[in-house]
Amino acid sequence: MSHSTIKHTQIILPLTAGMHQMAEQFYRYHSSPEKIRQVYLNTLAVLVVDSYLEAIGIETNMEASESWQVSTQALSDVAELPILNRGSLECRPVVPSEQQCYVPMESWGGRIGFVAVQMDQNLEEATILGFLPSVDAETVPLDQWQPIEELLHHLHPRPIQLMRWLEKKIGKQVEMGWQAIEDLRFPSQPTWQFRTRGQSVDVARPVISRGKPLTLASYPPVLLILGLAKTQEDKESDIDIWVKVCVSETMDSLPAGLELQVLDPAGMAVMNAQARETASMEVNFSGTIGETFGIQLVLGEQRWLETFVL
Repeated sequence: MSHSTIKHTQIILPLTAGMHQMAEQFYRYHSSPEKIRQVYLNTLAVLVVDSYLEAIGIETNMEASESWQVSTQALSDVAELPILNRGSLECRPVVPSEQQCYVPMESWGGRIGFVAVQMDQNLEEATILGFLPSVDAETVPLDQWQPIEELLHHLHPRPIQLMRWLEKKIGKQVEMGWQAIEDLRFPSQPTWQFRTRGQSVDVARPVISRGKPLTLASYPPVLLILGLAKTQEDKESDIDIWVKVCVSETMDSLPAGLELQVLDPAGMAVMNAQARETASMEVNFSGTIGETFGIQLVLGEQRWLETFVL
């Protein structure tokens, strides 16, 4: 994998033909032009957020949504998207000419957060503008919405502070099950190789590394290892990061199709590797102190995700 730096990604998604068909299916139950427009845009907003969450591995349950019930559509202005085992988001549409997002008071109850979704003039694509954990007014200026990364922080545990690893402010047993490599019962310690500034460098032991056994489906555990080192160049704010997935001593190769992904702060995959009858796979990249990134393993319908901050 090439050496790269994680960058913030703006979330722009297409409004597909399938999304428009669903919105049309609902609006045909209504006769008022105002209600038709409301239901159409609300449906698109929910589908856009659902598409984004699906892409980053967060399960939803749209069939349980209040806004999928025609009777509720007729009586209320709601755009609910239930998140499996977490609660419901309210997905509010914003048209290009508006400088604020309308969040009706009737949609405030029972929500774990609110997402603003701006449609383009031709309803061909939508931009996820931001997130708020709560609102206290029916109109919220667009510049008051938080970055969409805050939604991921809201849905997932706080990210692990990796600079604590480098500063050695922790013992061998670290947070969330991460352990010193020598304390893990796996066949051998890996020899690390990563690419930095265009040159290949062999590293017998990184500055700091931690491992975590993970069980996926019915397979024996695999070992996920994350290593950190300050760059060789004189840039104290840059950190080289490498992530490796290894087999356990009871396996000859990783599960076929197992994918290792690096996610940017918005939860989108920016790097990936896939197991192909190999005993390990690895990705290498760099980050700057203060940046957030995620590591995700995907195997069929199963996903494991953890978030880190440098």
